[in-house]
This record gives sequence, C-alpha cells and structure tokens, in this order.
Amino acid sequence: MKREFKKFFTRKYILTILPILIIIIILGWNETFFGGNKSDSSVYSDFINGIKPYDTREELEELYDSVFFTTEYPGMEITYNQKKNNFIKSVYGLCLEKNLPYDSVTEMGNFKYTQFHFFSYFCIYMCNFILLSAIIIGSFYQTSDFLNKTAKLVYTSGEKRTKIVARKYCVSLFSLAVIVALIDAIFAFAGLKLSFTGAKYCVIFADGTLYYMNYLSFVTLNIFSHLLMLITVYTFVYYFAALIKNGIIASCAFLSITTILLFLGTSAQESAQAIFTAMFTEGLAAAITFRPISTLKYIALYTPFVLSAAIMATVTNLRLKHSDYSR
Repeated sequence: MKREFKKFFTRKYILTILPILIIIIILGWNETFFGGNKSDSSVYSDFINGIKPYDTREELEELYDSVFFTTEYPGMEITYNQKKNNFIKSVYGLCLEKNLPYDSVTEMGNFKYTQFHFFSYFCIYMCNFILLSAIIIGSFYQTSDFLNKTAKLVYTSGEKRTKIVARKYCVSLFSLAVIVALIDAIFAFAGLKLSFTGAKYCVIFADGTLYYMNYLSFVTLNIFSHLLMLITVYTFVYYFAALIKNGIIASCAFLSITTILLFLGTSAQESAQAIFTAMFTEGLAAAITFRPISTLKYIALYTPFVLSAAIMATVTNLRLKHSDYSR
C-alpha cells in the first residue's frame, strides 16, 4: 500500500494536472468573488433588506411585535408582502432567541460580503475542480498500466486482479479526498480571516420556515457534499475506465458530458443541471431552496448517482475475472 501511495504522488501527469487545476479554480473564483462583489457597494450595506437597525433587546422586541405574521397552510396563497413580513419577523425571532446584535444574520440570496459567501463562491469552483480531477485521474490512473506497457507485469503477477484494481482505487481516491478536504479547510479558515463582517448565522426562508446554520455547520455540509461528489464521480469514472481498459475514451466521454452540464445546461431552478450542481456544491442545505421538491425527495435524488457508481464498480469487478489483462 505504501508503494502505491508513492506511485500516486510521483505520477507526472498527476503532479502537473492538480496544481494547474487548483490555480485555474482559484483565479476564476478570485475574479468572481472579489472582482464581481466588491464592485457593488451594496455588499457592504445592511445584511438583510428590511431588517431595521437596533441597539438594545427592548428595541428588537418592539420591532418583532410591530411585524404581523401570516400563518401559512398547505395550498394557501399569500402575497409577496406577507411572505416578506413572515421572513422579517422570523429573523427578528431568531435574533431574540440567540440574543444576536444587528447585522449578525445573513441570507445566501443577497450576495453580501461575509465568510458564508466567501466560502460559497469558492464551493462553486471547487465543484469544477472535483469533476475535472476525478475524470482525468480516474480515467488514467489504472489504465496507464496499458499505456506504459506494464499491464502484463502487473496483472499477471499472481495477485488477484480485483485486488490490484481495488488497491489502486482506494489509494487514489483517498489521496484526492485528503487534497479536497485540505483545500476546503484552508479556504474555510481564510473566509473567517478575510471576510468575517459580524455574520454568525446564514438563513434560508422557505415555505414559511426559517432555516439557519452557523459557519461550522455550513462548512461541514459543504465538505461532506464535496467528498460525496468526489466518491461518486471518481468511482464511476475509475471503474468504467477499468472496464473498457481505455482511459482516453473514458476521459473524452466524461469531459464532454461535464462540458454540457456546466456550460450548456438550462438555468431553470428545477433543471437536472441546477439540481446536480446544488446537491454537490451546497449539499443538503440546498434542499430547502428547491421549493417544488420536498427535503426528503431532494435527499433521495442522491440515490441514482450513488447507486450508478456502485453498480459500475460491481459490474467491472465481475468482468475482471474474464478480461484479458495480459496485453
């Protein structure tokens, strides 16, 4: 196993492609977040539109009492102003419950300059990094044995083929997972140092309910989503490439699919491309932003991705027993 780890971190194409992808992702994110957001002075204004400033708890209680809350029932239609009032009153209620000062709550939809948005923008580009690195490395890490003319030596050594392929899979996936988690942790910490403007909770208001999470929960959910995405995509790509014994075909096929999903997908909120992106960049927290889809159904959407990867791994392992790996 130690030898396999050494082999992974000495592969020239891995040592070349990972730094290049990281630099491209960081440069793109930096231009979008710092360039795009700071050009708009509103990012430094009130954290939530409609929330009036207060200095004492008594003032906060008066603001809370001054807003009328409309109880929502299934099938009930309420106006935009009623929804807005419900949201404002819910935020005031959260501030009372947590004893929060003004401007300590933010929402994801307004693109304010906080650590939540710092890391959220980064996650969008991190998703691209995971997709590209999983496709390229997953396609070639095992199939490079054929490109290097070492397949006969490796797969006729007396060790079970499934064990060799599984060892390569575990080492490469674990190494990538550590890299992803480390980069996430670095940028999560950087968000606190560079973009902490007093926000303690991020809120999302959906179907009459205010959902909130602190920065640690927000980061943890995103890292979990990134790792789940990495495991799912890498497993499918790796075992597909092992099945056909051709990394070039596998990489070209999946890069083409990724290009379509990322650049040609519809922007509709309920589209497959939007749901896929949200699942793996915003995690389970994104469930409540897709109103036509209940949280339970949203979580169930992970199932096809995970199941397809498991099926591909199972089919490939069964085929390895009958495949000719001597050439």
